[in-house]
Amino acid sequence: MGADADGSNPLSQPFREEVEVRGHIIDSLILPKILDEISARGGSFSIRDVQIGHHRTDPSHAAVLVG
Repeated sequence: MGADADGSNPLSQPFREEVEVRGHIIDSLILPKILDEISARGGSFSIRDVQIGHHRTDPSHAAVLVG
């Protein structure tokens, strides 16, 4: 395996990806289920941004860094 242009080995870098979820992610328990699944599979996460709708019909948004 070769090195990247900066001299680092891409396989030695930890996998990280930011994912976004939108919709009724709180009342439908989608966000907690996603976070539980990440943990159950040995991953880690950091919630980067979350916006909760003020009314029941308002959608919510979360940005989660998964590693």
